[in-house]
Amino acid sequence: MTIDPKHPQDSDKPINSNDPDSPKYTKDQTNVSATHTRTVNYTGVAPKDGVNPASKTNESTWTRSVTVDKVTGETKATTPWTTKDHYDDVPTNVVPGYYADQANVDRVPTNKMKPEDQTVTVTYKKLGNIVPVDSDGNQIPGNHNVPYENDPTDPTKGGETPVPTIPGYHVEDSNNPSVHTTDGHTTVTPNDPGKDTDVIYVKDDAQATVMFIDETDSHNVLPKVSIHGLAGEDIDFAPAIAFIDTYKNSGYEVVSNNIPSEITKYDLILDNGTVSQVYTVHLKHGVVTIGGDTGNNPKAGDKINPNDPHSKTFTNDETNVNADHTFTVTYTGSNNNPANNVQTTHWTRTVTVDKVTGQKISATDWVTKDSYHEVDTPVVTGYIADKAKANVSDASNYTDKVQPEDYSVTVTYSKVGNFIPVDNTGKPIPGTNPQPYKNDPQDPTKVLPDEDVPSVPGYHTETPKLTPVDPTKDTKVVYIKDDTKVTDNNGDSTSDGQAGSDITKDDNNPGTISDDNQLISPESESEPDNHKLVKKQKHEKDVIVNKIPKTEPGKSHEANRQSSAKNGHLTRVAKQSLPQTGAHKSTMTIVFGILAAGLGLFGLAGKRKKED
Repeated sequence: MTIDPKHPQDSDKPINSNDPDSPKYTKDQTNVSATHTRTVNYTGVAPKDGVNPASKTNESTWTRSVTVDKVTGETKATTPWTTKDHYDDVPTNVVPGYYADQANVDRVPTNKMKPEDQTVTVTYKKLGNIVPVDSDGNQIPGNHNVPYENDPTDPTKGGETPVPTIPGYHVEDSNNPSVHTTDGHTTVTPNDPGKDTDVIYVKDDAQATVMFIDETDSHNVLPKVSIHGLAGEDIDFAPAIAFIDTYKNSGYEVVSNNIPSEITKYDLILDNGTVSQVYTVHLKHGVVTIGGDTGNNPKAGDKINPNDPHSKTFTNDETNVNADHTFTVTYTGSNNNPANNVQTTHWTRTVTVDKVTGQKISATDWVTKDSYHEVDTPVVTGYIADKAKANVSDASNYTDKVQPEDYSVTVTYSKVGNFIPVDNTGKPIPGTNPQPYKNDPQDPTKVLPDEDVPSVPGYHTETPKLTPVDPTKDTKVVYIKDDTKVTDNNGDSTSDGQAGSDITKDDNNPGTISDDNQLISPESESEPDNHKLVKKQKHEKDVIVNKIPKTEPGKSHEANRQSSAKNGHLTRVAKQSLPQTGAHKSTMTIVFGILAAGLGLFGLAGKRKKED
């Protein structure tokens, strides 16, 4: 029987559950998994300086298998303890003022692990000091010792540490390998972090510095004046005072000056890369304003500072304080465009110039007492404009108010459309010309509403007045032929009919009238008592007849009518009926009225001839 973490057993449990006398598993046999730790402890930090870092623990899990004889209960075989874990590196923390005896507790790989608990101790010790001494090795009076700083990357070392500043002294210890001076800064890097390092100091030369500060331009570093001497002697400020006069001639103004007026001595403070006695003169850039009411109106190229041979000069832009700008309305699109409308405004400003740099540092906004007025668009006959008025606010570069710049607006004219006379099929009526829309004299963007359409002889329209939907597009106007007198072949007037229509012979059905595909026999219709043409009903369009067969004198009406039917001269009525009830009946009435009227005219002609 094999026991392992996947097949665990409890100690004191019978190996053979069905055997009351079965041996039992022992604790050693069931012990097939275990956990071990490595603990890193830290010590050595004095309570007054702080606390030791907290302990750090790594864990590992171990396993093995045990083979047991099920009959005797004896352990037959045991595998070694194994683990898949490892212990990571444990870096040692940096403790200020201390160094450690090891930088980290090393990593333990899996193949080096041991199935046991382990403890590792890291000990901290106090860092040493920099001890200032004179050239004879005597400690400089006063407590000037400085402890080493920690190496931030290695807790077992002392780091690079600046030497202390001692008034009246500076470091002069070039033979000490632990002392390093770079860019005027002296430091000590100890070889032994727990041992003090003596550093030799000597009394230093004295120096005073006068700084000139440009308060207008913080990036402009002005030359300083360094004054040298020995500690305790008088300082001569004459070179610094001469510098002040030079700056004034270059356009500077003195804001403040703390150079002492009384005799001042050098102090005893070591100027170790920095000067202890520093005096400051604060300057600002002088300015000059051009234009406006200043009365200062130099020309471009004039010197800004007359007493400075290297002075900057005024530029064209700086002396530009007057300008004219325009608002132009341009007209296009027609064959008679109006002349451009141009308005002019005069603008002024003031400019302030930096006397030191010669640069324009500010300028007032351009201002004007003038203004632009809106421009009414002229009416151009035969064209409409895209806007009735032109405003400066219509310009593409206009923002929220008029600026000192030129503006332009274009008014575009488009040709007006026409009324086009057409018949009811939409075809233009021969002999007619398009009639252009009339301009609205009060609005250049419109044509007149309710305008009279063209008058077409022989036609009329149901829309005598129209308002174009789009004044630039043509409008077709439908016309219908007017009622007119119908004459026969003899030139005599017979009845009312529709102008321009023909009476045609129906060759397929001699002696009949084809009306809307219905055949009507003239013999079957009774002739009216009178010979007048019966008027069209209101719902029918114009019925036009202009061909009447010639009658023969001396024949009766009936004979003439029969003769006309026999010879195929009975009329075919060209009729266009509106889709209303009774149209067919009306047409038949008109047809027979025409026949009757024709016969009556023949008789009337014979009577007149007899009377003559």
